[in-house]
Amino acid sequence: MVIRAMRAIPHDRLVIITSEENTRSEDFARILEAGRMAGAPVETLLVDKFDLMSAFQAMVEAFQRRRTAREEVAVNISGGTQLLSDAALLAAFHTGVECYHIAESARRLPVLRGVEITDPLSKGQKDALLAFEDGMSMQQAMAMSKVHQGLMEDLMGLRKAGAIESREEGDRVRLYLTRKGGRMLRSLGRRGQD
Repeated sequence: MVIRAMRAIPHDRLVIITSEENTRSEDFARILEAGRMAGAPVETLLVDKFDLMSAFQAMVEAFQRRRTAREEVAVNISGGTQLLSDAALLAAFHTGVECYHIAESARRLPVLRGVEITDPLSKGQKDALLAFEDGMSMQQAMAMSKVHQGLMEDLMGLRKAGAIESREEGDRVRLYLTRKGGRMLRSLGRRGQD
């Protein structure tokens, strides 16, 4: 599939996204050789093939780095494990990169360009998410709202969006980041929980 994709998708550089152990396989050696014979530089991006989110994040960073350098990026999702294909598809959707599936022929998949997971949030909600402290009590949030007008409304909007959740702990209610909230926070540029 990968060699078929190399023929079907025009490219000036080939970046193979794989795990460390796959670099020792005969298939990998064959792909490297085919890439070299095609005359394009060949690079390898090593990812954890068992960790969807870390593979996704590594791909997003690589795609964004290339796009920042004004390079066009296209992704073939049909050449690896299911988890890496899923991570590549999600990263392509997240960054607006062209995405292909190769079977008998190359199929370009529809990608929403410029759509981010945080788009539905207001500026106030984004600011509240960036300032959020995991495990903060409602009392802390109310005290902060005296300084930051509208904070409580923004926190409730984040709760409605599924970014944070409240839990009763003894006589206190605490706010915690959800997995979705963690992804939103990473999208905004700050590392959150997974």
